[in-house]
Amino acid sequence: MATTCTVTVVDVNNRALPGAGVSLGGARGSTDLASGTWSTVVADPAQPLTLTVDHSHHVRETCVFSGDLRTSAWNNSLVGRSVTGPDVLLTVVLGRMDTSPTTIRTAGELTALMATKARDPGGVLLFEPPRFRGVLAYLPHWNDQHQVQVPLPELLPATPVAPGTRGWKRLQAEEMTADLAAYGRFYWLEHAARPGEPRFAVAVWSPNLPHDTPPSALDYVVFYSPTTAIPDYTAATYPHGLVNAAAPLQKYLELARKYLLDEYFFAYQMVAQRNRAVLVVPVGNAGELGPFASGEGLLRALREIGLFLHRQCRTSRLGLRPPTGSPRELAGPNVRTTVTPVAATHFGPVPAVGKVAVAGFSTGLGFVKRLMPDGGWPVSLGSVLWGVPGGPGQDPRRDWRRSWRELWDLDGFHPGTGGWPAYLDLVHRWRREDESRVLRSYHTSSRVPPDPLHDAHPVWAHLRGRKLDVQRTLPPVAGIGRAQQLQNDRWTSVIMDDSYLGGSSDHLPPFIGAHETTPRVGFPHALRLTVLGR
Repeated sequence: MATTCTVTVVDVNNRALPGAGVSLGGARGSTDLASGTWSTVVADPAQPLTLTVDHSHHVRETCVFSGDLRTSAWNNSLVGRSVTGPDVLLTVVLGRMDTSPTTIRTAGELTALMATKARDPGGVLLFEPPRFRGVLAYLPHWNDQHQVQVPLPELLPATPVAPGTRGWKRLQAEEMTADLAAYGRFYWLEHAARPGEPRFAVAVWSPNLPHDTPPSALDYVVFYSPTTAIPDYTAATYPHGLVNAAAPLQKYLELARKYLLDEYFFAYQMVAQRNRAVLVVPVGNAGELGPFASGEGLLRALREIGLFLHRQCRTSRLGLRPPTGSPRELAGPNVRTTVTPVAATHFGPVPAVGKVAVAGFSTGLGFVKRLMPDGGWPVSLGSVLWGVPGGPGQDPRRDWRRSWRELWDLDGFHPGTGGWPAYLDLVHRWRREDESRVLRSYHTSSRVPPDPLHDAHPVWAHLRGRKLDVQRTLPPVAGIGRAQQLQNDRWTSVIMDDSYLGGSSDHLPPFIGAHETTPRVGFPHALRLTVLGR
């Protein structure tokens, strides 16, 4: 019996996409300009059918129905099906993010590329890590197992440490084992993944989720690194260009690698603490972050990341594979191109954006501060494709305010962006918008932070509230210096002399200079305290 099949195509904001090309079996057409739908009569719905949907500003999707269109499994988690009598309604959600292109190059090819003007291999370089022979990974993601120091909530000891104490032994922490390849996947994504549009690179750490069905929402930690508007980066072609002829490396991609992997160990901390939030690191083009520089653009980007992860079936256990599960399992495995798609009769809806923590290190906190005032909401590239347009019954700004729960200040640099007084004014307004918001801040003495116990700014009394759960001030120790921790359930302030975080450490993450060590300590401490990803 013939079946009428109607295909509705929407974007990540659930807005209709008119003019999308649709093919189902031998029938072809495009979605209606008013409703974003297209209909056709399927003469024999019992036969396997292939659905293809394409739109000029979105990633193309293909879906195979293994048998009867009305009852069989299909292999695309962005396709939803409902059946009413003889009629079938298919709803397809199209996204704008996809994996970055990848490439394998010999040492000789890299040397030749370094002699060209662009020095651009055209994709993320891959290699075969020694631990997983026969499996390709992003270069140089070793995917080794490590033991990392995980801070305790009471970061400082109750009494000063002895002179000569080094590294993590000046703090309170416990050692935990983290195996990245066993507990998640790293992705290099591009936003937007269509030719002719602006392109922004973003690194994503996706934790394995153990449940049969997706959660209603995913939590996110977004980290803003120091600006790339410096010669080290502007000399490279964004985002894949090479620098350093003696040992070529992809400068922009190295930025996220060092923070997530084997220099700052953020992703290892996520695994060690069994945190299930998605970790996101946007990488700007010579300091330009595009949609990631506004609240509206960031909310849209997080929705797009959630949509991509749902497409990969990484919002449930459906998409889990061992590290050797596919030839490119450690190189951004993609069911659209490099991995066999998962087939099922129900994938569940795309998770919404849940709770969000936004972290900034050094000058990266300047990008965080842009998000805080009302003027930091609109996306400059256009709301329809890069933002979250409002509509009847919709309030995207309210949605963003509800999602942004925590701010992690990792030795933020304030000269040039208003100094400490202007920053404290921003924090005060941000917290008073919602008293349940959380601020975790970690500073070295070289940043000259005010003492929250004695500074006159009204934000401090607001943050201290009725009581402090932790109030420790350690007097100076020869060769080590002083430190202070103030903390309650909504606020942390850790201030340490540069010398306290100086020197070296026998444990990971390493201590390498006070400023660079602050996020190695502050990020995992804030992660230990957060309710996100639990």
